[in-house]
Amino acid sequence: MSSALYALGQWAVRRRRLVVVLWLALLVVLGGSAKVMQRGLTDVFTIPGTQSQQAADSLSARFPQFAGASGQVVVTAPTGTTVTDPAVKATIEDLTARYAALPHVRTTASPFSEHVKGAVSADSTTAIIAVQLDVDAAKVTPEMRAPLVAEAARSTAAGLTAYMGGSVFMPSPPEVTMAEGLGVVVALVVLLLTFGSALAAGIPLLTSLIGVAASMTVIFAATRFTEITSTAPFLGLMIGLAVGIDYALFVLSRHRDLIAEGNSPEEAAAQATGTAGSAVVFAGATVGFALVALGVAGIPFLSVMGVAGAVAVVGAVAVSLTLLPAILGYAGPRLAPKATAEAHHAARHTGWSATWVRAVTRVPALTVVLVLLGLGAMAVPAKDLHLALPDNGTSSPTSTQRLAFDTIARAFGPGANAPLVVTLDIVSTTDPLGVVAEVSAGEGDARHRVDHGRHAQPGR
Repeated sequence: MSSALYALGQWAVRRRRLVVVLWLALLVVLGGSAKVMQRGLTDVFTIPGTQSQQAADSLSARFPQFAGASGQVVVTAPTGTTVTDPAVKATIEDLTARYAALPHVRTTASPFSEHVKGAVSADSTTAIIAVQLDVDAAKVTPEMRAPLVAEAARSTAAGLTAYMGGSVFMPSPPEVTMAEGLGVVVALVVLLLTFGSALAAGIPLLTSLIGVAASMTVIFAATRFTEITSTAPFLGLMIGLAVGIDYALFVLSRHRDLIAEGNSPEEAAAQATGTAGSAVVFAGATVGFALVALGVAGIPFLSVMGVAGAVAVVGAVAVSLTLLPAILGYAGPRLAPKATAEAHHAARHTGWSATWVRAVTRVPALTVVLVLLGLGAMAVPAKDLHLALPDNGTSSPTSTQRLAFDTIARAFGPGANAPLVVTLDIVSTTDPLGVVAEVSAGEGDARHRVDHGRHAQPGR
């Protein structure tokens, strides 16, 4: 492999203009393809084989009228009144009727209906109007959602406080924020301190960004052929930046060492690709296979995330083995360490790094203890980490779906935003009404009342 990589690096550095042009052309083609082919990301998370998914599938198959997206209009009475006051109740009933007349609304349920339970809070200050749409949650467009939100806003202006929530709103996808930008800045500062050269520090960042750009366009273009969740490109972005910088550093550091030893910049770039490039290929293959192996879990969105991360790794490897040697060729002798070759070898034994190594190895047991204490301190925030799929509780604090989510949690208590739906296959039982009554009352073990082929599946 080293010989093949050496030949590749030698070709890339000698044909550096062609390599750069090819990469620019590739980015243009991939970017255009992504713009034309992409169908957008999805935030529908399914876990086949789980009881909740079986319940949802059963409900959709047997009760298609309930298969569409569900919305919740959370209404809070004005201060000093309750939702059961005649005037307020009449306003809420009128609001329910107005929602029933909106496009794509299949049915609505008043919180005061005799067939609805638990839609009025214990203190009677808040009520929930259920709204059932005739399209799936993944197919709800902003145009469909707009009149639903507008109707709630109109009610708020009339004196009630109303917010629209529910599955008509998809979970807010992760976004690139200042935190990611700050991470890149920190990486640049560290590289500047390490190399003492702005050129040497900037090259790994440049190549990693190019690799990320290429992989992101591939991921978005792939939405033409499969559903990709919004978390997948975000994971690819983070992994692509991380491994892109690391892999470039493998080759760049070796390149600078070879120049310090007296090799020409072109030969140093070729040798660095042949030697450090082997480590890049091995590391990339290891990380890529590990990410693709997420598919072993059999969870579709995890599999997609793993493949997206692997695509980012492949992009980082490709850039490090082709474009990077070309850039090193353009940089020429400017990447040479400031010290001479002799001083370079001497620095290995007298520099700050040598001092650091001597310090940490003088008392190994103490070093191990200090490292473990440091890792423990950094792990303290993990004790308050809660893992879950995104929902309206992760949306913007000022969004209507987040305000609805918070109002329900405050008025109805913990768990109100995650009600359980229990589906029962009562075909084979001799007492279907009794089974349903027991499940509704939470009494006994209703599953044992269903004879052959019993199926009681809870789901969210």
